[in-house]
Amino acid sequence: MPEWHHTDNTLLLAGPVRILMAARADSSYADQLSDIISKTTYDPVSPWFDVGHTSTPFELSDGFDTNEFESQQAGVIDQGVGNWTRMARTTLSQESETIRSVVGFASATENADGERLQAMVNQDYVTPYRIAALYLDELTGKIEGDLIHFAKLSGSDSTTSYGRGETKSRPIEWRVFPDEDAGSNAVYHHIWEP
Repeated sequence: MPEWHHTDNTLLLAGPVRILMAARADSSYADQLSDIISKTTYDPVSPWFDVGHTSTPFELSDGFDTNEFESQQAGVIDQGVGNWTRMARTTLSQESETIRSVVGFASATENADGERLQAMVNQDYVTPYRIAALYLDELTGKIEGDLIHFAKLSGSDSTTSYGRGETKSRPIEWRVFPDEDAGSNAVYHHIWEP
């Protein structure tokens, strides 16, 4: 009897991703994995840095508004594409000065006792970032993932949570935009090693 389901288990991706970021002003357009990480040590290539532990999966969503066309006789007869909305989300669990700066904290300072202070400030500018969500297939040793070339914090509420038996966490959401450096104003690219 022939096989009913035409599937290929070797094409499944499962497991956590590694999220790396770089300020867009400090980094150039990346179109190779080696622009982001060393493929021999897996260390980030400067100015890229690791976001570290997350408590939720990395999500990348795409959607668009529709414009409906109506006639008096038939009602809605067609629809067109309006504005696209692309978002990236996760929940940060790791703490560092660099990671706090991503979510809106100012540069850290030192007080008279030698303690570090980092203030959350109301900013009038949202720093654009590049984001790489990379996955290592431990069976093959191949890397693949999504490269986002232009993203900013979305402005949605982000609540830091502290709880017994839980790590401190902070959900984060980025709005993803087209990048003029990418061909055809691409919003993001999927990259993989064959």
